[in-house]
Amino acid sequence: MLKQVSLIFFLIFSSYMRAESQDLKHLTNELEVNVAASRVWKLYRHLGISTLTAQQLKNVIQNVQVLEGDGGVGTMLKFTFAPGNLSYTERFIEVNDEKKVKVAKGLEGGCLAIGCSVQIVRFDIVEKTNDSCIIKSDIAYAVKEEFEANDPKPNIQILAAGAQIAKRYLEKMLKQVSLICFLIFSCYMGVESKDLKHLTNELEVNVAASRVWVLYRHLGISMLTARELKTVIQSVQVLKGDGGVGTILKLTFVPGNSSYTERFIKIDDEKKVKVAKGLEGGCLAIGCSVQIVRLDIIEKTSDSCIIRSDIGYAVKEEFEANDPKPNIQLLAAAAQIAKRYLESSKNDA
Repeated sequence: MLKQVSLIFFLIFSSYMRAESQDLKHLTNELEVNVAASRVWKLYRHLGISTLTAQQLKNVIQNVQVLEGDGGVGTMLKFTFAPGNLSYTERFIEVNDEKKVKVAKGLEGGCLAIGCSVQIVRFDIVEKTNDSCIIKSDIAYAVKEEFEANDPKPNIQILAAGAQIAKRYLEKMLKQVSLICFLIFSCYMGVESKDLKHLTNELEVNVAASRVWVLYRHLGISMLTARELKTVIQSVQVLKGDGGVGTILKLTFVPGNSSYTERFIKIDDEKKVKVAKGLEGGCLAIGCSVQIVRLDIIEKTSDSCIIRSDIGYAVKEEFEANDPKPNIQLLAAAAQIAKRYLESSKNDA
């Protein structure tokens, strides 16, 4: 898989470099944000900015589909615009954490549908001070000779709107985060102080913990699991957030008459721990008062780790005789999917 991916990326990058060598035109938007560049980059790096923009611009974007990938290089994203007869598909071809640069190549739709031969979208998160930065959104494009008289242009407005949405969201979040974190942490500690029962699954993966954590940290594992378990999961909806603390995720199960909603309440990059609190559905629908999902990525060696999936739960007194339990099998299946996906990439290298 990795050999094929490398070839694909080489071809895409070669195409990108050829495009760059053409006489490309540019449309650019810059916006200052009073938030540290590292925090803005977390939103832009993976799928967060696309999901957040779609949530806020429902009258413009009908839906966003991840056709391939987990938010990293090679991810293919399709935007369908309201009322549903127009779309734009792109592939992420560069995600540079050091420079905070993300580049996507248009594959279909957008200005490619109206006479352009190339469309390259680039985001730069440029540090200004410790607590502020510039979101620079750029679309480079080339026009086919036979369409030059029409002067077709890509739409920079949606990227500008995305930056404004990111600014409002992050600046507001920064003001509220201390209070929210305090309340959530207090709630979490209150839950932890109860006599919770636990269901746990552990799986060894022959991949470095850091790589597994990249998949589990944000929305990647949820999207990948939904894609691989279409007979079980009908859809995954991000009701709020960008994949960080405070994100609310809803999983709807086949055939569509049951669901589970959770909120991410802790993401610890140092310890590689992610915790989510159940809000609705799951074992809460069958007699439990609490459901806490915790995912630990535990380093074993430099090239292997343990995915530890744990569900802590408490049962309402009146349901104790029924002994209701959450379903650990879905987390176990997700771990197996992550293992196959990541080890396949490693073994094909």
